[in-house]
Amino acid sequence: METVEKKFRSLYVDVPIQVPSTVADFDANAKAEGRCLAEAINNVVYRGVLADFRDLLIHGREADEKAGVAAVEGLEAITGIARKTTKKTVGKREVEVWDETEGEYVARVIAARGWDKENPTELQNIADAVAKYLVFDASAAPATTKGPKKLPSDYLEAATRIITKGSWDKYSRFGLVQSGDTAKDAEALGWKIREEVLAKQRAATLAYE
Repeated sequence: METVEKKFRSLYVDVPIQVPSTVADFDANAKAEGRCLAEAINNVVYRGVLADFRDLLIHGREADEKAGVAAVEGLEAITGIARKTTKKTVGKREVEVWDETEGEYVARVIAARGWDKENPTELQNIADAVAKYLVFDASAAPATTKGPKKLPSDYLEAATRIITKGSWDKYSRFGLVQSGDTAKDAEALGWKIREEVLAKQRAATLAYE
């Protein structure tokens, strides 16, 4: 088996390592034919495809006819349970960040819906529906962590109308305290309105038997 030296970065320094020089050399080193291809597939799936899957499963996506992208309904829309977010100050501005991991969110959905944690058939059915939209792309760069999506304009506009008309107190059920910053308050109220709308949409579809 032939090897070549490659340098890998770790803890601020370069680490020279002798690695297989060809696919055949990799398989010989692994003592298993096809091992190089299997490892390459696993690498692409774990670094990118599964990240795309988690995003679609939880958040779904809107259709984009121009790009030929179909709409995908995620757990937030299906269950009416939104993933928790919080505000974080970065420099002089406040940004929305996730307040729970993907795993924590899914576990909360499973508990809230009363699904069997060991065998969540309902979740598997949703996952199967989402998986058909996944694309294996070995040329893609590793996936990066995505922050909360931008609040859709219709929810922001609804929240702004409430604030402008002085109707904030009518929506005390959301448990929000008005800060006086219209943009900030509209954003917070808009997300709450979205949560409520998603929940009502889900309840309406469940009424059909």
